[in-house]
Amino acid sequence: MAVCLRVLMLHGFRQNAAVFRRRTGAFRKAVAKQLKEKDMSIEFVFLDAPLVVTSDHEAVAEESKQRSWWDANALSVDSDSSNGDETQAFRYAHWEETVKYIKVFCSSQSAAFDGVVGFSQGACVTALLSALAAQRSEGELQWLKFGILISAFPPRDPVLRMALYDQAQPIPIPCLHIWGEQDEIIRPSYSRLVMGAFEPQMQASYTHPGGHVVPSSKEVGAAVEEFLSAIRFRSRNDPARM
Repeated sequence: MAVCLRVLMLHGFRQNAAVFRRRTGAFRKAVAKQLKEKDMSIEFVFLDAPLVVTSDHEAVAEESKQRSWWDANALSVDSDSSNGDETQAFRYAHWEETVKYIKVFCSSQSAAFDGVVGFSQGACVTALLSALAAQRSEGELQWLKFGILISAFPPRDPVLRMALYDQAQPIPIPCLHIWGEQDEIIRPSYSRLVMGAFEPQMQASYTHPGGHVVPSSKEVGAAVEEFLSAIRFRSRNDPARM
C-alpha cells in the first residue's frame, strides 16, 4: 500500500516560508523522485516563523519579510570546550511562544504531519522539537516520527542547550543529519554535536560538498529515500493512523 508522508518545512534565520520554498525546489524534486520509485510520496508544508526581524528599511510585502524563530539576547561570553572558541551565550526570547505557535499550526491541519525538515536555525528548532516530543507528557508533538536537519547547530541558549543534551537518555527519534563540507557559517562540527544528542542507532548522516545551502543532487535525494525507507510508516488510509 502506498505511503504518503507530510513534512513540516522550517526555514532558516532571515528567511521565510516563500523564500524557503523557492530555495528547496530542486531538493524537493530530488527527494520526491527517489521516493516515487519506492511507492512513496511526500507533501512539503511550509511555515513562516512567527517573529519578523526588525529593519530600518521601508515597509515590505509580507512574502518578503525576514523572519526568525526566536530573538537572541546576549548573555555572556563563555569558553566552548567543544571547539576551543569564545562563544557568545544568548537567551532565546519568545521560544515558548514559538513552540505554542507551531503546535497550534499543526493541530489546525486537516491531516497529521509525519516529520520535520529544518535548515540552519530551522534545524535547531527541529532538534529542540524532537527533544520535546521525546517527553511522554508532550502529547501535542507525538506525531513527530523523524527529523531531517540540514546545517544544524546546538542552541546557544544555556537553558535550551540543557534541554537538548540533559535528557535521561539520548533522544529516540530517527534523524538524518545533513551538512556541507564547505559550510563556513555552520561548521560541520556543530552539526555533529547536534547529532550527538540523539540515539546513535537511529541516526544517519549525509555530507555534501557545498556550503551553507540545501543540497539538491540526486545523491542527497537517495540519502533521504534510504533514511525514510528504513522507518515504518502506516498508510495514511490505515485506521490505526487516524
